[in-house]
Amino acid sequence: MNQGCNFLQEWNAPKPMHLSLLRDALERNTSIGQQSELWAPLAPQGWKPCIESTSTSCKCLYGIAAISPFSHRLAFENLPGDIQRLRCKVNFQALAFVSHINALGETLIKRLRSPVRKQPEELLKEVADENVQEGPGKFAVLHLRFDKDMAAHSACDFGGGRAERLALAKYRQVIWQGRVLNSQFTDEELRGQGRCPLTPEEIGLLLAAFGFDSSTRLYLASHKVYGGEARISSLRKLFPLMDDKRSLASEEELAKVEGKASLLAAVDYHVSMHSDIFISASPGNMHNAVVSISPVIIYSKFPIICHG
Repeated sequence: MNQGCNFLQEWNAPKPMHLSLLRDALERNTSIGQQSELWAPLAPQGWKPCIESTSTSCKCLYGIAAISPFSHRLAFENLPGDIQRLRCKVNFQALAFVSHINALGETLIKRLRSPVRKQPEELLKEVADENVQEGPGKFAVLHLRFDKDMAAHSACDFGGGRAERLALAKYRQVIWQGRVLNSQFTDEELRGQGRCPLTPEEIGLLLAAFGFDSSTRLYLASHKVYGGEARISSLRKLFPLMDDKRSLASEEELAKVEGKASLLAAVDYHVSMHSDIFISASPGNMHNAVVSISPVIIYSKFPIICHG
């Protein structure tokens, strides 16, 4: 009971911080041509493989190449860079998820690609357009990290009012004993220096500016968003077809992973690797793992967007 009271005291559901931009984004329509360009595969970039194709594989010369088990870091002194890259790639490719992770991930992907029920006016529009071809649906993954630790450590104002600012300041004092560099700056200074993580609302506005709209099938890969549903309400208004693990799967299907953060993240990773577009709202392990395999089409501090 006390925990619930404390939560209510620290959290006032924030109003949109960029109301005019939000209204414009909600009213904007993306043309069919812009949609086609947005989802088009990335053109060949001319990237070269780590190892030249003329190299003779170890298997042809010696039969089987094996790497002894190890628990130390991948890098060694005085070893050629090509060898270190090979060791890293072999060990990474050897990793595999257990069967129930893969099965749940494939179930979510299948449901994300299933046709969405459409309104009568949308069906009429498709009938009038002879170029529309029905096929497997495309979806984008948004990896959103906006937890209490991140919000507090940034020392930024996220629109929750005085109660939220005091609660986050107290949290900083308890966790980091006040040793947070950003706390010496004002919110205006922090935002001017690009030190504030994007809120779910701001991520939604950025995606709308790229051309994503209310017809975009969006999968939200996230653990806990600070402020819960109230914090992501603006994002949901922009993308009403947004889903996550719990909206796509039943309690029985989630039973083996529920309450286990690492397994939940593994499911999100599996879905991310099979998405058409991956969007990362902040740096971290998830985007490092995905970007290491998927080619980057847009890179900035926030966000990272990749094509599948």
